[in-house]
Amino acid sequence: MFTLKTNVFAAHPVSVRPSPLKHRSQRSRRQHLHQNARFLTVAAVQVTAREVLDPKHPVSEDSHIDALCQFAGTLFPEVRGQESSSAQHASFQLVDGSRCRFPLGKALELSRSSLPRSTWALLERTLAALLEANSPFLGPISGAAASQRFVDLPRDERDSFLQRWARTSDPSLLMAFNTLKSMVMVPLISCPELAPTFWEAMEYPGPPAAKDRQTSAARMEAEARLLSGLVDMRALVDRLSGDQAQLAAAMRDVGLQASAGPGSEAGKVLVTCDVVIVGSGAGGAAAASVLAQDGLRVLILEKGDFTPAAKLSLQEGPAMKQMYEGGGQLKNVSSSMGLLAGATLGGGTRVNWGISFETPAKVREQWGEEHGIPWFQSDEYTEALALTSQRYAVTMNETHNRQNRLLQEGLDALDMQCARTPRNISDPNDQCGYTTFGSGTGTKQDTSGSWLPVAVDAGARILTSTTAAKILTQPCDVPKGSGRRQVDGVSATVQASDGSTKSIEIQAQAVICAGNAIQTPALLLRSGIEGRGNVGAHLQCHPIHGVRCVFPKESGPVHPWKGSVTTYYNREIGDWNQRGYGAWLHCSNLHPLQFSASTAWSSGADYKRRLQDYPQTCCVAVFMRDTSEGQVDLDEDGRPRVSYTLNDYDRRNMIQGCQGAAKIMRAAGATRIMLMNPDLCWDRPAADPGAASSSQDEEAGFEHFLQRVNATISHPDFVEASCPYVSAHQMGTARMGADPDTSVCDPNGEAWDVNGLFVCDGSALPTSIGVNPMLTISASAVVIAKRLSQALRI
Repeated sequence: MFTLKTNVFAAHPVSVRPSPLKHRSQRSRRQHLHQNARFLTVAAVQVTAREVLDPKHPVSEDSHIDALCQFAGTLFPEVRGQESSSAQHASFQLVDGSRCRFPLGKALELSRSSLPRSTWALLERTLAALLEANSPFLGPISGAAASQRFVDLPRDERDSFLQRWARTSDPSLLMAFNTLKSMVMVPLISCPELAPTFWEAMEYPGPPAAKDRQTSAARMEAEARLLSGLVDMRALVDRLSGDQAQLAAAMRDVGLQASAGPGSEAGKVLVTCDVVIVGSGAGGAAAASVLAQDGLRVLILEKGDFTPAAKLSLQEGPAMKQMYEGGGQLKNVSSSMGLLAGATLGGGTRVNWGISFETPAKVREQWGEEHGIPWFQSDEYTEALALTSQRYAVTMNETHNRQNRLLQEGLDALDMQCARTPRNISDPNDQCGYTTFGSGTGTKQDTSGSWLPVAVDAGARILTSTTAAKILTQPCDVPKGSGRRQVDGVSATVQASDGSTKSIEIQAQAVICAGNAIQTPALLLRSGIEGRGNVGAHLQCHPIHGVRCVFPKESGPVHPWKGSVTTYYNREIGDWNQRGYGAWLHCSNLHPLQFSASTAWSSGADYKRRLQDYPQTCCVAVFMRDTSEGQVDLDEDGRPRVSYTLNDYDRRNMIQGCQGAAKIMRAAGATRIMLMNPDLCWDRPAADPGAASSSQDEEAGFEHFLQRVNATISHPDFVEASCPYVSAHQMGTARMGADPDTSVCDPNGEAWDVNGLFVCDGSALPTSIGVNPMLTISASAVVIAKRLSQALRI
């Protein structure tokens, strides 16, 4: 127990004992929070005071924390004088971001070390400007307050300042605002002392307790097989203090051909195999299964770790940090698009929503005829798709949550198509909404429960916490004078818990890159493989814009985190009967952190109101097959940097999709419809039975909203970061094709310029596909791996 001498809410000291809320029943936890509602924000202040004084928890002394705290207090202010429906809502209104110095200080420290240098430089410049009067950088949004420092302004003037900032057309300023907003909201909602306040106000139950979820027997059996061939390299390095001879011996114990590096190679562990695969997602796992079953010695490198289903936390903040690239905070350079990609054993298959479409016929035809890859139109690929669907246990077995039922109601009301979604979840239930943090029940067939156990059974081995640093090559004389090189293996590193690194060199006849369409081109570029300028080019992203639709409380809760995520969809709006491009609509799930970070900000008080609409909000994803192309290159530190902007064609499709989603959800009864822009919001006017013109007024207001959506997004000076979107599928950055001048790999998936180097992930796909690419990536990997196996065994 600890006590703070001063208290912002009471004249007497208040003692707060942190409570293990996650171990309580839902009822007792709610009772506990009711009794302590007014002290929850005090707890955050007290923890701040305790941890600042605790040398084990040093806080950065950077003067920019003052500016960040004032920004946070304006973005997320204490709101008084408003009627609250419950003690939880009253406590939520009292949360003041400016008082949360410790979590904000830690966020600042983390950002300094994790953000790209250019982004960090922009943030430093911004925070410094908040401490200056007459700042040239903030001049375009300062208005009459230019002569004063932001931190010295009264709160109402700071709120007006941020309102101008959130609506600026200056790309750098808007990027700075969006980055600071995420930097504030992520630690506030993730802070253990504040999370219960947010959860209760947003009616979010938190992750299901371990005792309330039953991991399937089939999953536990598959995990036991998987673990028999898995080596946690970080744990091994920690246990053996990095001794190379002992590391090599431990790796031999699990069937690897390993030795400590001799002479000049001392300090390395050398491993020999037939094929080394970088990545364990949809492509890497499928390729490993095929190759190992054909008798080849296969080694899989995975930079992430593995957590069994029964031990998954399913808690948003920790799960995002552990299982996603960049902790789920990765963005393109303009900060207009969030990039979600798995960074755990199983890759994206472990954290996706289970959507399992086969490759559309039009796409197979396009790739076969326009890109010169005939096997996409062959029986060989059809059989690979069938094997893939079987391995993932794809089914139409589902239950529909409230979000999907609302989508169905709106589509039915407008006499539009409502199709069912194939998924790889065998036993749908209320906990399916947490599958974006892994399947706690194990009923989703990701690669760690399907392809990988089969690969291990056949002799493959997996090294987790192992990062591929470089692909090793040597000159190749055949054909003479071609400039081609021959793959020699992979250089990898393991970071111990103390921050030190150990090197591993894997020598192999073939290397398969399957780390995802962001990391694969980065690895190739770090290895000096540019593919005639095609490595990292042709990035396509399936951009998704979220349309938030609030339904009245009297109609019942929506609970957007609960139940099967995407069970219905509509693609009439897109150009699917012609070119196969355009938007299609389905529901998405959002948990509090994702919801808060992506909700448009228009004022501090309004932002809090919007967050409290969360339990009544239906989230519709406007999902597009894009024609736009972006780029992945390397930043100053050799990390992947993503550039991507929507072209005019895709922007028109995005507008059309957002307008269509709004019409559908209005027909379903939504009372508020919002896009990710603070000014693109429609509110259904209150019904007035005595007014004959009320329906006409509503119709006119809604049409005006649709026109504003079009006018805003289609405007020539539109800044994408003012209406941001997200991508969960990245493709094309090391694509296959028949022409070495426009592709990285030939039709067999082998790099044009490096013999023995193959690509088997989303980066190998010639274009975007228009549906979840999991089955397509796995089926393509099956075809490529079978051809590679035949070549190696000749």
